[in-house]
Amino acid sequence: MRGALSAIPPDVDYCDWFNIGMALHSACGGLPEGLDVWDAWSKGGTKYKGPRELASKWRSFTAWGGIGLGTLFHLASAYGWSDRPEWGADDFEDLQPLASRLKLLTPADCKSAPSRGYIIKGMLAPRDVGCIFGQPGAGKSLLAPHLAYAVAQGREAFGLRTRQGGAFYVAAEDAHGMLGRVRALEMAHNDAPQFKVVDGVCDLLADGSPDLADLVNLVREHRPALIVIDTLAMAFPGLEENDAKGMGRVVAVARKLTQWGAAVLLIHHDTKAEGATPRGHSLLNGALDMALWVKRDEEGIIRGRLTKNRNGTCDRDIAFRIETEDGGQDDDGDAVTWPRCGELVGPPARKEKALPRGAQAALHILRDMEQPVTEATWRQACIDGRRMSPSEDRKSRITAFRRAVGELIQRGSIRFENGFYWEDDGFDPIAARQGDRQRQSGDMSPNVATGTGETGDRQRHTP
Repeated sequence: MRGALSAIPPDVDYCDWFNIGMALHSACGGLPEGLDVWDAWSKGGTKYKGPRELASKWRSFTAWGGIGLGTLFHLASAYGWSDRPEWGADDFEDLQPLASRLKLLTPADCKSAPSRGYIIKGMLAPRDVGCIFGQPGAGKSLLAPHLAYAVAQGREAFGLRTRQGGAFYVAAEDAHGMLGRVRALEMAHNDAPQFKVVDGVCDLLADGSPDLADLVNLVREHRPALIVIDTLAMAFPGLEENDAKGMGRVVAVARKLTQWGAAVLLIHHDTKAEGATPRGHSLLNGALDMALWVKRDEEGIIRGRLTKNRNGTCDRDIAFRIETEDGGQDDDGDAVTWPRCGELVGPPARKEKALPRGAQAALHILRDMEQPVTEATWRQACIDGRRMSPSEDRKSRITAFRRAVGELIQRGSIRFENGFYWEDDGFDPIAARQGDRQRQSGDMSPNVATGTGETGDRQRHTP
C-alpha cells in the first residue's frame, strides 16, 4: 500500500487527494494508523493545512461510499506504479497494523441485515449513482426535476413512493431555463422548500476544481437526499468520454458526493445509434446502480425504460407528456409558457390512424343512405359516382369498393349481418325495425335492442 502511495505526488488535484484519504480510511476502518499514513504523505503537498484540518476531514469519512484500496491502486497506476506479478508475504507487511474492512457474513447475518432504504422506492436508494439518458430534446431535463421535486415534497412519482429529503439540482447546462421549469413545478405542485437549484457549477473535472470543493462543502453542510447533475457533459467540460480514466473520474466524483447518504443522478446522452446505454466508456454503465433511458415517440409521449435497476424490477411504467404553465408575458407583451412533466396514468391511449380516402368516402356514402343496406345497393352507390374512386374503369371502382369495405370491417367501423351493412356506432337498425313491427302490432313493451320504450327511429349524425 505504501509503495503505491509513494508513487502518487502529494500535489494531485483536490478530488484525487480527497479520494486517497477516503481509500485509506476505508482500508483501516477509520483507525488512527490510517490517518498517520495520510498525514505523512499529505505534508509534501499544497493541500496540507495542518493535522487538525486533516483530522476533521478524516472524521467526516463516515461511510465507505465505494472508495477503497482499488481507488488508490488505480491512481497509482496512472503515475507509473505497477503491481509485481508475484506476491510474497512481505508485500503486505504494511497492511498488518491496520484493521480489515472485510466482513464475514453468515446466512443469518444476511437475513437480519437492514434494508438499503429508498429515496424513490424500487428505483433509487441512498448512496446510489444513477443516470437518466437519451437524445437531446427527449425530456431528460423535465423528468429529472420532476423526480427531484417529488423527493423534496415526499410525494409519489409515477406511482412510486419517495422518502422526503433535500434535493440539489446542479443546473450546469441551462440554469436560466431550469428556473422556468421550477416555476412550472411550483404552480402545479405548490412550494417545495427543500428543493434547491445549484447555480454556478461550470467544471467538476479540472484539477483542484473550486466548483467541486464548494459543492462538496454544500453537500456536507445540508446533507440532501438527492443530487442531480444536469448534464454530465457540461459539468465535466473537456471530458474524454470514451476514456476509462476520464469516465472513472466522473464516477469518483459522483461517489464522493454520496458519502453523506445522498443518491446522485447524472443526466447524460445516449449513443448515436440510440443504444440503451449511456454514451461513453462502458465503465460508467457498469458503475451505475440505476439507468433510465428516455425516448419520445411519434405521438409526443415520452417513455422511460429502466435498463438497469439494482433496487427492483425494470418493468416500470414511466410515461409522460410535456405540459405547460402560463408564465404571463415578456417585455414585448408576448405570452410566456414554462414546461413541466405531466405524468400519464396507465398505458397511454394509442392514436388511431386516419382512414384511407377511399374508405372514408365509402363510409360517408353509407351514412347518406337509409340503413341497413344490402351490399349490392351500397356498392352501386359507390361505383356510380366518383367520390370513392376517380377511375374511369368500372372494375377498378369495384376493386376500390371491396378494399374500402375490408378496411372498414377491420377497423370496426361497420357491421354486416344477414346480408345487410350498417355503421357500427352503437345503434342496431335491424333490431330497431323489429321493434317497429312489434309496436305496429300493438306490443308497446320496451325495445330490448335500444333499451327504450320510444320509437326505434335513428338520429343520424352528419359526417
